[in-house]
Amino acid sequence: MYKIKQIPEDFVVREIFPLSNPKLFFSGGRYAYFILRKKNYSTREAVRHIAGLNRISEKSICFAGMKDKQAVTEQYVSIMGLAHPEAPLKMPHDVSLEFLGKAKSPVFIGAHAGNSFTITVRNLGKKDIARLQAKALHPIVIPNYFGEQRFSAMNEKVGRLLVKKDFKGALDLILASSGGKGDDETRNGAVKAPTSSDETRKWDDKTRKCDDMPSPGADKKQSRDTIPEMNLLQDSNNFIGALKKEQGKFLKFFVHAYQSCLFNQSLREYTKLNTAKPNTAKKKSCDEKILLPLIGFGTELRNFSEEIQNIVNGIMAKEGISFRDFIIPQIPEISSEGGERAGFINIKDFCINENGDDKLSPKKKKLSVSFSLPKHSYATTVVGELFS
Repeated sequence: MYKIKQIPEDFVVREIFPLSNPKLFFSGGRYAYFILRKKNYSTREAVRHIAGLNRISEKSICFAGMKDKQAVTEQYVSIMGLAHPEAPLKMPHDVSLEFLGKAKSPVFIGAHAGNSFTITVRNLGKKDIARLQAKALHPIVIPNYFGEQRFSAMNEKVGRLLVKKDFKGALDLILASSGGKGDDETRNGAVKAPTSSDETRKWDDKTRKCDDMPSPGADKKQSRDTIPEMNLLQDSNNFIGALKKEQGKFLKFFVHAYQSCLFNQSLREYTKLNTAKPNTAKKKSCDEKILLPLIGFGTELRNFSEEIQNIVNGIMAKEGISFRDFIIPQIPEISSEGGERAGFINIKDFCINENGDDKLSPKKKKLSVSFSLPKHSYATTVVGELFS
């Protein structure tokens, strides 16, 4: 079985940002643009540390998309209101900012065009490499599934409960994930609460680096207010009120995870019905620009083929939901209209860079591949399809 992300350097991500005329774009303004480079940090963790070390508001730092934690990544960020953006900022270890210029508008979610990847795949046999080399001779088209990062352990289950208006059940799952009370079946956790390793790290003026170790007693110092799930515990008898404390920002992720799960089910069923010969069928489907619904209260199935209508209706009947269920009047900010998503993607710029012995897996091989994807598509899904 292939392995990825054995070390952070195995998974390199570079954000593709549409700057057609950088000189015109960086013509001045109150937003300083940087390339954020990081290793072994999620985007939110890196932003949190940068804000804390430099005594600036976390809300002033904007980015286009989340990048993997166990990876080496590059992405664009903007910081509002820096008096001297050219001056070096305090940085945690394995995080850096490269100043690009100032602009009149900030980076915003979804502003990027996509991402390019260089991935080392390990624990391979000679036959695995030969099969991939054969695939690389032709256009590579794969189902556009949402990746596992979208779901965590129980995110879609929490989302399902929210859509079904079972607010007590959703609260129980969230509390169980943070170590609160919950039955044994839910104790594996939906969302991992922040730990001491997420605390702002101590700055060392001599080394001009941030200490890797959290400060002594960081766990004890961490207030309940820094852990969203713990806020819910204070109002466990008022389920809707407790959930509303999150103001929809945290909770809507669960609804999106459930929608992603429904999309994957629909695509899996569609692929099963249309892939007697996977390569030709998938390519035909992609050429026809097949779209599948991201189910929400605005979904209109009449816009899709009869085959897709039947698939979606069957899934919704099994789930016991309707489109209107995605209107959540008790917490309106997490209602979701839905949308459309491409069922298949054509992998661009695919290249096998090198292969050789895998030092981390004796008697096995490794290889490095590179490719680019549009935003909202997942490299882990691509690798899974390439080696399936």
